[in-house]
Amino acid sequence: MAHLINYIWQSTFCLAFFYGLYWVFLKNEKTFLLNRIYLLVTPVLALAFPLVKIQVPFEKPNISLENTAFLKAIQTDESQEVVGTFGLPEITVTGSKLPLLWEITDYLLLGYMAIVMILFTKLLWQYFQLRQILERGWYQTRYILKENYFKVPTFGMAPVFSFFDKIFWDENEDLTENEKTQIIQHELEHVKQKHTYDVLYYQFLSILFWFNPMIHLMRFSLIDLHEYQADAYVLKETVNRESYPRLLVKMAFKGIELPIGNYFIRSTTLKRIVMMKRPHKIKWFKLLMLFPLMLMLFGLVSMKTEKGITMLNQFKTQPTYFLKNQILAAQDSIQVGIKVKNLKNPVHYESIGMLENQRLVAQLGELSYEFSGIQNENDYLRILQLIESLRNNSTLVKQYANVLPFDKVEKKPEPSKGWGNWYSYLQNQVHLPQGEFIAASDPVELEFIIDGDGKINYPVIKKSLNGLVDQQLLDAMKSPHAPQWNSGQHNGQAVAVVVHTKLYVSSNPNISSATDRKQTTPEPVKRQQAAATRDDKVNSPSANFAFANFSFAAKDTNDLKSGAIALGDAARGYLVRKLKFPFSDNKNDHIGTVLVQLRTNMTGKVIHYQILESPSAAAEKELLEVLKDIPALEPVKAKNEYLILLPVTFQLRGEEYGLPPSQKNKYGEEITVNAYADSEKNRFKPELPPLTQKLPLKIINKNYINFNGITLPLNIGLSKGIASLTRHHQWNPEKVEVELYAFDGVKMGTIQEVQKALRENGMNKIHYAEQINSELFDSSKQPLYILDGEVQTDNQLLTQTKPIDIESISVLKSNQVNLYGEKAKNGVIIITTKK
Repeated sequence: MAHLINYIWQSTFCLAFFYGLYWVFLKNEKTFLLNRIYLLVTPVLALAFPLVKIQVPFEKPNISLENTAFLKAIQTDESQEVVGTFGLPEITVTGSKLPLLWEITDYLLLGYMAIVMILFTKLLWQYFQLRQILERGWYQTRYILKENYFKVPTFGMAPVFSFFDKIFWDENEDLTENEKTQIIQHELEHVKQKHTYDVLYYQFLSILFWFNPMIHLMRFSLIDLHEYQADAYVLKETVNRESYPRLLVKMAFKGIELPIGNYFIRSTTLKRIVMMKRPHKIKWFKLLMLFPLMLMLFGLVSMKTEKGITMLNQFKTQPTYFLKNQILAAQDSIQVGIKVKNLKNPVHYESIGMLENQRLVAQLGELSYEFSGIQNENDYLRILQLIESLRNNSTLVKQYANVLPFDKVEKKPEPSKGWGNWYSYLQNQVHLPQGEFIAASDPVELEFIIDGDGKINYPVIKKSLNGLVDQQLLDAMKSPHAPQWNSGQHNGQAVAVVVHTKLYVSSNPNISSATDRKQTTPEPVKRQQAAATRDDKVNSPSANFAFANFSFAAKDTNDLKSGAIALGDAARGYLVRKLKFPFSDNKNDHIGTVLVQLRTNMTGKVIHYQILESPSAAAEKELLEVLKDIPALEPVKAKNEYLILLPVTFQLRGEEYGLPPSQKNKYGEEITVNAYADSEKNRFKPELPPLTQKLPLKIINKNYINFNGITLPLNIGLSKGIASLTRHHQWNPEKVEVELYAFDGVKMGTIQEVQKALRENGMNKIHYAEQINSELFDSSKQPLYILDGEVQTDNQLLTQTKPIDIESISVLKSNQVNLYGEKAKNGVIIITTKK
């Protein structure tokens, strides 16, 4: 909005300047052709000048509103707005910011378009009136071959005028032959000069830029100019030069019985007569002054002084009802108060504060969340998990002027003493209080600009760890003792470049001191690098670095096998799709198992990995390349971080190739990469696109669910929540298969409510996940299932019976041993299907 206002102001200023030049230098000159060209070209120049940006090293006057208080007031509102307060045990909204269907910009656009449509409709109506006159007089129309125009009678419906190659003539006028000839010559000059194109050109400009008064003034000036041109031609062809001005007066005031002294100010007739009386002498000095003044305007508007770095923040925030549903759903598992505020123009992308007096404040984008009533460490960890899910609710994008992205410069900026020295300096500046607990295992991510002199500017937190660490790192970067940088180079000149850097910080007491830690980039750790010492040199080709402040645990640590974390459909499907068998001349070298060790944070996001075993370098390289973008795993039990051992088996199917042994029983999970070979050539098994899109839906308890990573309340609004997600992600319900999970204690009635909401949204393909049934539920406590009178012992019952085929479900909760035997001690579920 601010940019548009600035552009409108600059283009209006240019047009006003051009009109001022016309008024002073051209308006009273008989250079009609030059005047016409000027009036046709200058609107385009006025619209183009503000779009051209030429950087100059010297100071100059500036008409832009970029740095004015007016524009900053539009961009920034320093007030904070309370979105909602969610207390315990009840929830009260104290100042909800209602989700506006239309912002102020939408209303302005609607008003603009409404006026454009009105003006365009008016133009069309005038055209249809002209067509009506033309159709009425078409059969009496004469084509004048000598002058190449049509003479159309108007029968008194309109005065004499011309339109393209047609002259509309009123035969009812009482004129002499000489007067008729003069009027015909006048209108014929309009036809020959093609003045209709000029009129339509300005009509469309006046419609599109109706709010700009300069356009309308220039349009009126062009209409006057057209009359001056036609009058000049008639005078040139007329013997009695005094008769033509008298004819103008006669035609302009025919039928108006007013004194002569009163009507001169009522029309353009006086202007035309005055122009006829002016001498033909051209003042060339005035005309020559136009060009330097136009160049001066171009420089004033288009040349921008290189004043360094400027920044503009842009936000994308979810509507309030979405935030409210998400927080309300979390209230069942996190018994704390939550207050949400709207911040305008925050400095950092995010900032997670310290836990003080059972209170924690987290700024994410333009939203500030205040959590109160945090009683213990478990509450704190749950809050951090909730913060992770809230991050995408409001995102910030910083746009820098006069700054280049890191990957777009020819020579990238780098610390003068190397990246290793830079990370050591940052790490040494982080001092945690004794016993301070840091739960987050993601890195702190910093963003800053290295200017042309190698100085650090605008350091901000891109991803926060906590307020203490964030501030220590910001202070370290602003310190005069910070390592010096070599500036980036582009096209042989020093330029400002935006840089990102990461730092892992751990409160684990088993981790050695900063001087003994291993330094590395976020590149994967290969087998040869796993035992690298602290003296390894850090060389990095990009600015997205990480200081890995940890070492992997022993090989017998595997949270995947223990059930603390699951690989999940997203990560498993990604690996199956992306991994390929590394064919080479000796294919047997690649057959075998690559054992990879992964480290994830509490949300399952992979933050580091290393290869422990591999049959070949090619297989290792293939896996490392794919692991760079692996999706997050799915935590089952809450932990600060997870260590996973994952075997990836490469096997080549064919008569002459043996299959390596399965590792699933040993490690709890296995990824198999299959390839096929024949006598002529090696080939992969063709991959077919999935027929359906699988979406996980977890029923946490009777109060809320988690659908594809989004927590929704399980109430009467569930169907609308699923519909909103469907529209947002553009899912096709007919091609969606829902993977339904139910945690321990979830009743069948709750499952039926979820099924109903899914079916209302057209999602009829529901798969009851075997994994949850076998891992999260104790089979010894399962009820007895009876389907159509027959006792069922198959664990795949729910996957074989489609919900749409079920007519009724009856639940007998109490002990039913007397009726159905020992298996019914936990109750009976009787299912009747449709016949």
